[in-house]
Amino acid sequence: MNPHNQRFFVAPRTLIRLTLMFCCLFLLYSSLLPGETSASVATRTDVSEAQIPLIDELALKKHTTSQFTLSHTSILGICLLLAFQTLAILFLIITFRKKQTQKDSLQLSDEQFQYMVESSPIGICIVSDRRFSFVNQKFANMFGYNNPAEITGHPIEELYAPDEHDRMLHYAKNRSVGKPAPDNYEVKGLQKDGTIFDIIAKTTLFQHNGDPSSLSFVIDQTEEKLSQIQRAQADRLEAIGTLAGGIAHDFNNILTAIVGYANLASFKLDDNHEVNTDLDLIKTAGFRAKELIDQILTFSLKQKEQLHPVSLGPIINEVLKMQSASLPQSIDICTHIDTKDRIQGNPTQLHQLLMNLCTNAVYAMKHTGGKLTITLTEVQTSATNFQTETLLSPPSFLQLSVTDTGTGIAKEIKTKIYEPFFTTKSVGVGTGVGLAQVHGIVASHHAHIRMEDNKPQGTIFKIFFPLR
Repeated sequence: MNPHNQRFFVAPRTLIRLTLMFCCLFLLYSSLLPGETSASVATRTDVSEAQIPLIDELALKKHTTSQFTLSHTSILGICLLLAFQTLAILFLIITFRKKQTQKDSLQLSDEQFQYMVESSPIGICIVSDRRFSFVNQKFANMFGYNNPAEITGHPIEELYAPDEHDRMLHYAKNRSVGKPAPDNYEVKGLQKDGTIFDIIAKTTLFQHNGDPSSLSFVIDQTEEKLSQIQRAQADRLEAIGTLAGGIAHDFNNILTAIVGYANLASFKLDDNHEVNTDLDLIKTAGFRAKELIDQILTFSLKQKEQLHPVSLGPIINEVLKMQSASLPQSIDICTHIDTKDRIQGNPTQLHQLLMNLCTNAVYAMKHTGGKLTITLTEVQTSATNFQTETLLSPPSFLQLSVTDTGTGIAKEIKTKIYEPFFTTKSVGVGTGVGLAQVHGIVASHHAHIRMEDNKPQGTIFKIFFPLR
């Protein structure tokens, strides 16, 4: 309570005490004034009728000269009346001030509550007759609206995914007639731009302006769902790493046998025998497979790979030579290598990167045929159209492009293609780790990857390796 209000409440109490003291003084005063005795009264009753005119004359004289005197009883009555009036006024003032203070306190509480609701990090809404009668700012922002007024008054189905309409209307109808409906539930919301996202709601029933209504607290589950997916992917990758580390040694033994028998076969043939070329490819593939196993072991042990100067031209030729052995005749291969610049890289990882991109390109053209094009050229930083991660960016990049004329990639899955285990291929054909590996290799080489549509059809993957 502020000092002003405190002084106001002290003053009425003081006035009450003064009024009571005033009444007591007048009572004491009236008791001390001389009154008429019984003798004087008796004498006055014995006055003869002749004296009455004289008394009337004196009374009339006093009246005409304004010398009329009030009795003690009249004075006391007036004082008591004034005292009671003062007490009544003070009582009304005190009552009014108490009600005003309560009203101010309620108004302050309402303002504080309104501030808490509007600044809440949780979306809050009130639904009456299956329409939003109130939403706070967080709720509006969650659904892509700037102003809560854009939602107020609208039917609830406007903010839910189409396949959720029946379920949410069923819940709302049950609540309006007092039937059971879930208090906690997950539902897919519909943002202003058409984006569908996951939300979780806690709903309770109450009376709003005399109507049965529901109060809901809503939380956006998008980040939580994404975190769950990422944790699940991390667990699966860790499990794969553990499994890979366990089978790597056995696989190395198999590769040793393959490469060993290829060497024995080449010893039995003349140097100019035509089969030697095929045996050399077998041995090269075996050595690449061994290096790949070493990469898997490194991954399972979480060791960091060392980068050193590498020329991409020979790796491109080697990959295409291996691809041509299983390439359909309906697919042509074209290469454009315009530079011999080296990058800092790991040959085995770069070989794996190019193999994955080429394998995906061939798969996209397996039914329609087409052309697989690989280009290697130097581009300036200003021509890359992306922001580099450091202020001391290299002046130029080595651009590796893998282009196909296949079916292309659908718009709705473009943001998912680098996710581990995401694949559009049937079971047994694809594992969903190819492009995830590509993305990881690109990151480990401090490079950038970009996917574009190849007009009129097909896809282009561009990788920009920094030249230092």
